Amino acid sequence: MSNPRIGRVVMCVYMMGTMKIDGYGCQCKNRSFGHCCEQLLSGCAPFPTDVIFVLDSSISQSVEQFGHQLDFVLQFIDHVNISTEEFQIAIITFSFDAKVEITFNQSSNKDSLINLINKIQFRPGATFTDKGLSLALEVARQSERREGMVTLTYAFVLTDGMSTKRDDTRIAAKALRDANVRVIAIGIGREVSHQELIDIASPGDQYSPSYVFSVGDFNALYALLKQALLDVKELEKFLVVLSNGQYEDPSSIKDEMARFYDEVDVKVFVVGVGPDVNMDGLLSLAKEASQVFVTKDGIENSKTYSHAVRIYVQLLSGCAPFPTDVIFVLDSSISQSVEQFGHQLDFVLQFIDHVNISTEEFQIAIITFSFDAKVEITFNQSSNKDSLINLINKIQFRPGATFTDKGLSLALEVARQSERREGMVTLTYAFVLTDGMSTKRDDTRIAAKALRDANVRVIAIGIGREVSHQELIDIASPGDQYSPSYVFSVGDFNALYALLKQLVDITCDDCTALSHFSDIVFLLDEGNDMTENKFEISVDVMKSIVENTDNIGGYEGATFALLQLRNSLKYVIRQSSGHSKSDIILQLQILSRMRNDVCSKDDQCEEINITTAINETFHNLYNSTGRQGARKFLVVLSNGQYEDPSSIKDEMARFYDEVDVKVFVVGVGPDVNMDGLLSLAKEASQVFVTKDGIENSKLIVMQSEFTYNVCK
Repeated sequence: MSNPRIGRVVMCVYMMGTMKIDGYGCQCKNRSFGHCCEQLLSGCAPFPTDVIFVLDSSISQSVEQFGHQLDFVLQFIDHVNISTEEFQIAIITFSFDAKVEITFNQSSNKDSLINLINKIQFRPGATFTDKGLSLALEVARQSERREGMVTLTYAFVLTDGMSTKRDDTRIAAKALRDANVRVIAIGIGREVSHQELIDIASPGDQYSPSYVFSVGDFNALYALLKQALLDVKELEKFLVVLSNGQYEDPSSIKDEMARFYDEVDVKVFVVGVGPDVNMDGLLSLAKEASQVFVTKDGIENSKTYSHAVRIYVQLLSGCAPFPTDVIFVLDSSISQSVEQFGHQLDFVLQFIDHVNISTEEFQIAIITFSFDAKVEITFNQSSNKDSLINLINKIQFRPGATFTDKGLSLALEVARQSERREGMVTLTYAFVLTDGMSTKRDDTRIAAKALRDANVRVIAIGIGREVSHQELIDIASPGDQYSPSYVFSVGDFNALYALLKQLVDITCDDCTALSHFSDIVFLLDEGNDMTENKFEISVDVMKSIVENTDNIGGYEGATFALLQLRNSLKYVIRQSSGHSKSDIILQLQILSRMRNDVCSKDDQCEEINITTAINETFHNLYNSTGRQGARKFLVVLSNGQYEDPSSIKDEMARFYDEVDVKVFVVGVGPDVNMDGLLSLAKEASQVFVTKDGIENSKLIVMQSEFTYNVCK
């Protein structure tokens, strides 16, 4: 019945009424018996198969989405036998670089493999998919798999298709396929580039018309199992609904459909037809947004590759944004440096990396301003991501006076002139990146109001040597249910997530509410001539911040702690999720000034400086009472009167390299030293000044970081 060249494992399959493969008979596994292994415990034995999972751990994924990738791997493992004779698993993650998390040699049994998978960490960075694919090729070639046995090799690549180097990704994918590795691409992320997934995946065949799937779609798994086992007999039922979605009450329809899906096992695809489709209506019918398609005129149907429906315009991955115009207004004035202007362009590029650029989704325009304002890129020039990135890299810094008002007025013209999709709901946003130090402040306020009155949502991003938060507040749209403030710093991607949440929250439920999961520590520096008046201002500042912070206490709420610094460090309020807002305010109201430690005549008091205090605060307080996964903030209150700000700046630079905490600095009193305050902060936009406590309203800007959006 067997031949030694076949090895211990061969596939048992009915083929044209015979039981022959290449002229050889079948040898039953120890769990199977009978003439044709027809009496068995778990079906016919598969070919020995190597499966490599290549997981996207880049910044374009969230922690939750990375968790979904691991869940997919665990679901896969649950469907197969892990052993040296059947399935062996290797796992690679990629971001800035690629890393082999689990080798084939480590996957000898299912329990040990699951334990290893649960230890894999999310490590965000750039999206170098090409490195993940190249490493997969190395792993495939190095496999010490069963000599003399037929072995199949598969690579599951889970990503959003938004790679940093698209050409390199295509080359690496081709090399992997050319090495007889079947490549299956699984789309996951806030937005998905289906074209890149197609470029990565193996072409369709008799087992599946396409090897591009979504992470929740186990057709990818069954397509593989069908080839390895030839034993998948389940039939799926599909319903394809063609409609314009113009229903009176989509919310009621969504509720009825939810009950329908609970009762029946059918997959519903919804195809919106015509130029005036109502997305709310279409989405109310579907179980997932990825099952909704739109075709305006039928011309775009040729782009389809879905295994279930051959009609395509736009496969919605997760959440579908409304058509959106985004105008970036960049400060190219003399108050910015070349490096800071480069940071502005980097922010724009990072934004573009998170969204799909097309006439149906996001379109981008860019304006720069100094003495005058200039349209650098129009909406018509941003038809695809690659060409847009090339244009952005050509934008030049042109320093001059800071006529922010001219940039805002030109943004209004660009918004009004947009030839955007007739008959479609279109949203418009303006991101204004500046230091808030405009030459004509009144004119800036007037121009910003005109822009907001034209239904343009204005988001202000602070960048520069020093930042005027009050002007940023005057420019930005007021806070709402999506974000308590629309003033951010250039390194803070809440600005991006606040925008994405608004776009997708209207059409699906894939975005969470605001998150308040933050650990906030006050460090009150009472050295260097801290008078009674400055102390009272500092207390008022802390009370104002606490009063404006929502959802204090509880496991998922914000927590506060307080330390006082004089010649020693004193812990006043310990971090605890049991403290309510009223508890913290009460403790602040009874707070008294700290006295210097008294040392004996023979002992010398060892004074602690500000940087030592900050280091000790982080390493002792956060490490002992901080919650895993919570954002960490340190709010330093000081007058900035330090002897050597330059040395402090160097020490703080080393501190920021080592820890993940955001430091806000609040200068109190009329005689603050800005050099001292700036030496503590990573960015000037994180420095605030309040002379008498009356100006505490500008501190609302901090709330946009304490309370933040996370798009899933």
